[in-house]
Amino acid sequence: MMTQPNGAKSDQVITKLRETGGADIQNLTIRVIVEGHRNQQIRILNVRPLLLARATPLKGTLFFSPPQEGSPSTLRMMFNLDEPTPVAHESIQNEKDGYMPKPGPPFFENSTITLNDGEQQVLMIRTKAEQHYVAFNLAIDYRIGDYNKTLVISNHGQPFRITGMNYGSSRDIWSYQRAFNMTNDYSYCSVINPHTMSTLSDIPCA
Repeated sequence: MMTQPNGAKSDQVITKLRETGGADIQNLTIRVIVEGHRNQQIRILNVRPLLLARATPLKGTLFFSPPQEGSPSTLRMMFNLDEPTPVAHESIQNEKDGYMPKPGPPFFENSTITLNDGEQQVLMIRTKAEQHYVAFNLAIDYRIGDYNKTLVISNHGQPFRITGMNYGSSRDIWSYQRAFNMTNDYSYCSVINPHTMSTLSDIPCA
């Protein structure tokens, strides 16, 4: 599948990589749809990552392709998973920064997400990690009536996984055991020197 045109963007390929422990590089967008199914109002008080593992960045096999942006949403929040205790921040985007998301104020400091019966909200959650490999689930803390509850979300039974780049002798050299680069027809090809790839130039294929 990897060698076929559009294979690098194939949902089947992406699913297989994640099923075998693959992690998104540096940025991962998670889209969560929450909906009320009670005759009482639900108040979401917090969204937080449940860290299952944190280690040095992965350095096995790199599959290099441009990042995929998530679709627009009504609510955006961001986590820096390199922090010891990641906290949800507002995700701020503006033209000056090329619309790259930047962390703003703590999301739940002055905000509560409410859900009435049948009401739906879309949460676009941006996570980033540059210094670590992190495996995590998401916990949603909410209140209904007089009770506080927590809902834990995984990635279809697997943890969400994200990793920083693995660098070589300097910050402009990537180093991996194997690497595959995306070609013009969106297939993958094997990289010639995966141990010493310049992050400032094209990655040559064999």
